[in-house]
Amino acid sequence: MTVTAIASAEPQLAIRGHTLHVPRNTGGHTPTAAAARSAEPTLVRMFRQAIADDRFSDGMEMLLAAAQLRPMFDQHTAGIPKSIGLTGGTPNNSGGDVLPHIVMICTPAFLGGYIQYILLAAHLGAHRRFSVVPLSGYEPDEPLPESLDAAIDSIAKTVLDTVGDDEFVVGGMSGGGNLAHATAARLLEQGNTRLQGLIIFDSFIAPEANERQMDTARDAVVDTDASIPDLAGFTSERLTALACWIDLLQQMECPPVECKSLVIKCTKPSPANNLHEWPIESWSTAQTVRTMDAQHVELCSTEAHTTAQLVDQWLSQE
Repeated sequence: MTVTAIASAEPQLAIRGHTLHVPRNTGGHTPTAAAARSAEPTLVRMFRQAIADDRFSDGMEMLLAAAQLRPMFDQHTAGIPKSIGLTGGTPNNSGGDVLPHIVMICTPAFLGGYIQYILLAAHLGAHRRFSVVPLSGYEPDEPLPESLDAAIDSIAKTVLDTVGDDEFVVGGMSGGGNLAHATAARLLEQGNTRLQGLIIFDSFIAPEANERQMDTARDAVVDTDASIPDLAGFTSERLTALACWIDLLQQMECPPVECKSLVIKCTKPSPANNLHEWPIESWSTAQTVRTMDAQHVELCSTEAHTTAQLVDQWLSQE
């Protein structure tokens, strides 16, 4: 798999192992897909029915209750996924020699995983050291955090294990930005001196903004499942992890942290909301704001080249 392929103009990409897949929605489900769905776990079938009955919020409450029955951690433990190096957009490569080390926190999206930032990493090139921290619980045998405090502590430890002696910045898109902000705050509380800054991609602090953003969650879940069902199909683990992490996000508060930050805000409305009109919020005591003429979902997909350019410029000036 080459960086050229990764950096293509495809708005959606998926990876199995080291193979790149481009999703194609054929406009319907084949008999094979229908048969596969009949064999899905009961929890998955019930969630599909909740969506069909326009009871998405009830379905999410069911998933959250089921998540409480899964193995959980109150401190960093075995089974929590390690970070993945993506220098140059190549999975498992953290060989870039230009610091600070960029560490992105995954969003609590349906799929989870490093795929969310692979185009961004590809456009930043092979010179910048770039890693991604997946959220725990999306794959079998991965535990879920039992509290927000446990979640942030675990992410912070994974970040430190990732960067070693490197100077670094942490960042994230959407809900991943909120988690990155909390991680930066935790590291600063611990007296970390190698943290050089925070990167926020179109995230929101205000509960009202995040509630409005949640209105698009149903469509995001359904569309992802439909476009790459062979890879992104609903599983009990993915769905309960989604519900767990969204619940944790709703508990978060984000007072400004004492570090430099880059805040990238979109100026185009998304199909389901007008959050591009939301006022710029204070993420840190010293933030640089850049705007992009793009929709929220385009930041790390079709407009990843522009996002990467803004990040590279900011890091070069620091």
